[in-house]
Amino acid sequence: MFISWAKKKTDKQIPRKSFRVLYSWGFTPNRLTFLSAVFKVLAGYFFYTGMFMWGGFAIIFDYFFDFLDGGIARHLNKTTKRGAIYDFLADRVLREGWIIALAFGGWISFELALIVVLVDAFSYFFHDYAELNKLKQIDWLPANHKFVVYGAFLGHMPLFLMIGIVVNAIFTVTNVVSLIVLNKEERDKE
Repeated sequence: MFISWAKKKTDKQIPRKSFRVLYSWGFTPNRLTFLSAVFKVLAGYFFYTGMFMWGGFAIIFDYFFDFLDGGIARHLNKTTKRGAIYDFLADRVLREGWIIALAFGGWISFELALIVVLVDAFSYFFHDYAELNKLKQIDWLPANHKFVVYGAFLGHMPLFLMIGIVVNAIFTVTNVVSLIVLNKEERDKE
């Protein structure tokens, strides 16, 4: 929620010149996605071994590079389908890997991990379905991996994941209802 909002707000505030400078230094969108993926894997390792604070810092760097790759791609017209797929897979798959790493490390139950991953998958499906079909929607996507950050820095990882499940379920239902209502009005106009 907050991360997506912050990315959209800061993306408009950062001058294009900043993105051009980074690009001139060799920071292409795909290289930044790779750096983001490295920090995702590091976060998974840290979560597996119980070093939650380090995992939290790895997540911050992941989000930072994830923000930059999209910013450079959009502002410098360097978007490609391959890059979009690469970024999509790195974000969706590797971030869900954090949950699995927590389960295999014994920090959360496998049942909780399964529920978190399934709720995220359901939420992502409806969000991505609406985007691909250019449907109107309320753009809320509070994936559970964002609650991992709170668990990493504040402790009580299972509690924050359970809160994430509830919040994500509420927002997903809201998104599904908004898809039906907003797009029904469009169909009725035709």
